[in-house]
Amino acid sequence: MRWKEVEYNGSDSVERLQRLQALCASASAENDRRPDGLLVVGGVDSFHSQASQAVLKYLFLGSSGQELLGEQVISHEHERLEDVVLLISRQRIAVFYSSESEAAVKILPVISKWRHVAEYTVHDGMEPDEQEERKMCAFKSMMTGIHRVGIPFGLNSEGENLVDVMLPEKWPLIQSYGLEGGGSTAKGFFTMNHQVVNVSAELMRAMAQLDGFSAKRVVLESEPFLAHHFDEFLLKLDHAESPEARNAKSESDLGEDLLSFYEFGTMQFPARGLTTLPTRGSRVLYGARTSSLTVKSSSSAFLANSGAVQGIAATHMLVQAEDPFTGVRLARTYFLSSSKVCRKIVDEDALVHPPAEDSASANNAKDTQRLIELYALLLQGFKASAAKLVQECMTSGEASLEQCIATARAAGIQLMIEMSRTQSQVLESSAFPAKFLSDQLRLTAEVLDSRGQPVQSAAQDWCLLYCSMALANIPSAADSTVSLGSLRVGDTFLFRGYGAVTNAPEDALDHVLTVTKPFAYFRSWIQNGEEADAIQVLMRSLQSEFMLQSRSVRLGKALAPLDVDSEPKIDADDESEGAVARAEFLAFSKATLVLDSEVLPVLSGSWRVFTEGFVFRSPHMNPILVSFQRNVESLQILPSQHEELVLLKMDLKKDERSHLTPLSEALPFAFRSRSLYIPLLSGSRFQEDVLRVLTVWKATAATLNIPIYRPSDLSEKFEGDTPRDGELASFDIPVCVKATCDLLVQKRHFVGQDAHTIGAFFPKDFIPKDPNASTTLSKPNAVNLSKLCVPVTVLLGIPGSDVMTISRSICAISASSFEWIHVEIDLRDMEASKQPCMEASGCLEVSSRLKKALDRVQATAQSMRLHPRVMLAIVGYVDPITVASAIKRTSREASIQSKISAIITCVSATSVYLPDPMTTQAPFPKVFDQMIAGFATHLVLTNSADVTSPLLQRLRFRMDQVNSFADVLVLSHDVFEGPLTPLLAVDRFESAYYKQYRDVHFCDWENATATSSEALSSFGFVAELEAEYSPVTFRFEIVSGMDRSKFAYLVTKALTPFATMTNSMDKIYPIEASPSKTSKGIRIAQSIAVEKVRQASGASTPLSTVELAFSGRSCWCVEGRVAFEDDPSSVYDYRSSGTFARLWLASDQQDGQGKAPPSLELKITGQGLDAGKLRELLLNCYAHAEMSPHQVRSKASISLEEKREIQRQHAMEPLPDGYLFDGSTYVDFFGGRYEFHPNIARFIDDHIAAANDDRKATNLKATEERESQQAFVRQLL
Repeated sequence: MRWKEVEYNGSDSVERLQRLQALCASASAENDRRPDGLLVVGGVDSFHSQASQAVLKYLFLGSSGQELLGEQVISHEHERLEDVVLLISRQRIAVFYSSESEAAVKILPVISKWRHVAEYTVHDGMEPDEQEERKMCAFKSMMTGIHRVGIPFGLNSEGENLVDVMLPEKWPLIQSYGLEGGGSTAKGFFTMNHQVVNVSAELMRAMAQLDGFSAKRVVLESEPFLAHHFDEFLLKLDHAESPEARNAKSESDLGEDLLSFYEFGTMQFPARGLTTLPTRGSRVLYGARTSSLTVKSSSSAFLANSGAVQGIAATHMLVQAEDPFTGVRLARTYFLSSSKVCRKIVDEDALVHPPAEDSASANNAKDTQRLIELYALLLQGFKASAAKLVQECMTSGEASLEQCIATARAAGIQLMIEMSRTQSQVLESSAFPAKFLSDQLRLTAEVLDSRGQPVQSAAQDWCLLYCSMALANIPSAADSTVSLGSLRVGDTFLFRGYGAVTNAPEDALDHVLTVTKPFAYFRSWIQNGEEADAIQVLMRSLQSEFMLQSRSVRLGKALAPLDVDSEPKIDADDESEGAVARAEFLAFSKATLVLDSEVLPVLSGSWRVFTEGFVFRSPHMNPILVSFQRNVESLQILPSQHEELVLLKMDLKKDERSHLTPLSEALPFAFRSRSLYIPLLSGSRFQEDVLRVLTVWKATAATLNIPIYRPSDLSEKFEGDTPRDGELASFDIPVCVKATCDLLVQKRHFVGQDAHTIGAFFPKDFIPKDPNASTTLSKPNAVNLSKLCVPVTVLLGIPGSDVMTISRSICAISASSFEWIHVEIDLRDMEASKQPCMEASGCLEVSSRLKKALDRVQATAQSMRLHPRVMLAIVGYVDPITVASAIKRTSREASIQSKISAIITCVSATSVYLPDPMTTQAPFPKVFDQMIAGFATHLVLTNSADVTSPLLQRLRFRMDQVNSFADVLVLSHDVFEGPLTPLLAVDRFESAYYKQYRDVHFCDWENATATSSEALSSFGFVAELEAEYSPVTFRFEIVSGMDRSKFAYLVTKALTPFATMTNSMDKIYPIEASPSKTSKGIRIAQSIAVEKVRQASGASTPLSTVELAFSGRSCWCVEGRVAFEDDPSSVYDYRSSGTFARLWLASDQQDGQGKAPPSLELKITGQGLDAGKLRELLLNCYAHAEMSPHQVRSKASISLEEKREIQRQHAMEPLPDGYLFDGSTYVDFFGGRYEFHPNIARFIDDHIAAANDDRKATNLKATEERESQQAFVRQLL
């Protein structure tokens, strides 16, 4: 249960993810024994691993602190989170999830803020078996390249990691690793291919650290929740029926609200493995029992029996309150006595005066006064020590906490001695020993984690510190051997750890928040007995109109409040003392006074106003009597720093007899200020009361010659109009009063500098839209080029995103306003060896090309009629931070100034998700990284008409989650249908809001690139794609004359089998996905043509080439130009993203005058592609020459039929000697009979020789034709 829920968003999860990534090995570090990745498996696939479930709740649900201890159960509302598989490495994230389940509502906003994420998705429309198979394949694929993997598979009873690495082999998902299939080529069980390390303890320690969201919950949840219970505790004291009833409560009864809150919160401590330290927890202790903080509140401890001496009641108490969930804690010392007895009012003109009474005759008044004065001194010393301690923790990285405490304690002692000597004189007047502070002052400190548990040292990021100071064993004024107990004050501080503050050490305190500062440092209540009786006597005296007019009071006549009759009505039958008290009560109304005091800045109570003064009463102190004639020197009406608040300042003077002001006489502690402020808050009932009375007071002041200064009088010190706002409006208001004004107006716990600190700690991500962005530039100064600054507009996108088309359109449309230098950079044109390092190589390429463009601007600037601008159109899987860094680096090195005006990310609705037969909508790498907030100022979404409405809505939702601040332009196709003015912004990227956002989320990103292009990766701003996941592009130069049917089948269908034909392709060359459908006219012919190609190919080379080329991987993009054999004069643009394919007539061919160029180009991008087999596939798109050459024949190849045919052809040949022919057979001299001619062997040889000569000529011609076709497709390097 929480008092106020704090929303968890994707930005909060980024910091948490980085903490877990720090547990992984760095790719650049050698001999790093940390795991390469962390595997997190939820639900039944890990047997509900406690640490795995905790990580999922930590990252996706925002759970923190003690919520991650004990048994981890994901609620039914988010049960689909248990299907998530997460692999976290230093540079990349791989996640498996369902893209359409309810869990996606929690997952998508989170992972949209992550960077370098590989997503594996399923959707609810799949069969369960299909989902499970996808999950196994995704698991194998994400484990590629991971050798040493960290898996949280359990802790022993002592909280240490289990060592049996075979335990994860029992998990169902890990058991599936041994099955065949998937994206991994590894064989065998999981532990045979990967080294397993248990990281349960490391993960739990990392999640226990205080992070930004946990710190936000401390401030916005824990502090208000604790304040609610603390206010209930104070209300019980303030609204007690009487001082007797208040002082009759035991420690347990008085602190019930705080005690029960802490006890309820610690009920689950045993299940969570936590223990309560003796000094922790909420408690209320009286008197002498405050000496030990290990003492618990008792139901038998009362003020009467807790004093230092038997029979003398205690007058102070220690209050410690703690939030059991976060450890936010405070300690205060409050007093059940004001130590003062108000004076009696006597008639100074009376002939006989009553005997004077000693107001200090009470046996505990002196001790109480000593305690109060020492506590006021302790507060000053504590603030100095705490400030010094926090400053040491923030600036001294090598110093231990004990050393910081010793330094802070010395600073506090020095300040207390100085303050006592110059102001209060409490140490000197009480004759304390010289080493009293050194011996009795205690300073303790604890650094807490998000669970509220103490840790050894301050963290480098966030730090929650509890610091307390105690003054122990304070001797009694009556007997120095008797200890009155201890005084203690403590606060919880939140600040950034060592190294977080880069400014001067003295500025470190501006980055510290005292979480428990809103809890009152000082409180006192009237003690029953002499104090309460004296107040009752005083209030009865003020019921007499004669006494109100006497010289000792001089208050004048009573003025009834607005809601009270001028004459209180008292029943005639009820003339008792209670009736008088009730009449007196009716004459009082609620009031608030403001003091220039850090100890007690606000007095809340009630007052009764008179024509010449007022009486203010409160249960915390004696009544304050202010008489204009006796106590007021002047009145001032001061404007505060808020328009709705005006202050009525009273400058008081000391009484002639007591030499005290009304404030110093009534307040329990020494108060030296002589000013009292009455706040007039617009719209409040108290303001109406004061304004009504002010008219009477003005007349009284005029009669008594008391000056009244109005704002018009005070403003004469300044030139111009009367200041209304800002610092000048409160020129005469002390700092403490200003802070109180903020509290009264804003009605929040943290105001002023504290509010600024909270704003700096937890900045709200906001970049407003700028519909009136500057888009105009003046004509360049041809004489002085040193002042020329060239805006650089970047248009960025992955392959298939219409970057070049959009950039050309922008330049063409705005050509009349700017002199564009158009630079087209296609990172796919880099060598294949450089493409796996596209971030580093791309940074150098962009920098080089931009420098050439700036040199061109410099060379031609004097002849330019319009202001020059550079348009960088970049295609590739590259990060906007890399591009921005390259431009920044170039601007430092170039001879002419330049700046980034806008970074426009272009994305095609048809080129967002990886090809998949089930359309699971897993995005391409870098497609959402290129939309990163703070860098991408505009998003252009093209081809929205080619996708379905649900798909478009989902894409828009995801884009808003990634970057909700960018201006989005949605185009039906790749043509602008409206104004493109936002894209022409001159300084959108360099605006103040964008700079502030980058300073918060990408601190020092510019300095990281000052040395090398690899610095961005080392600082974690960008990451190269892993070799296993990195796409590669092969470029092929082709000639015109491809067979249209073969191209449609081999490239469109076989190379990208999951691509859907868009309308543009149907118009040019429609192809039915299934030839079995009923078709008419031309579609029948087209289907038959494709089917013939399919049948002719059969199981031949083209299909087997595709299967061997991809091995389960995919082709992501095919882009280029082609010309077909049946229309050699026309050139077509072709693009396929793997999910959508489009073929359309090239723009430069649409006028009908174009001619096909001699060579064209195709670019094929994907994973695991084979250049040689891709080239062979493209060759098969042409009409081939004879592919089966005629074999050279031999005698063995002659069949019996051929032999007889040769015999028939040579039947009339003459016979050799000794042979006869009888008409059917040949007979030799010896009577042998033969079927064939005796010279048949020679006849066959002649026949074979003649046939082979023809075949050799045919084969030679076919070979020459085939060799010439090899030049149709040439790979470009």
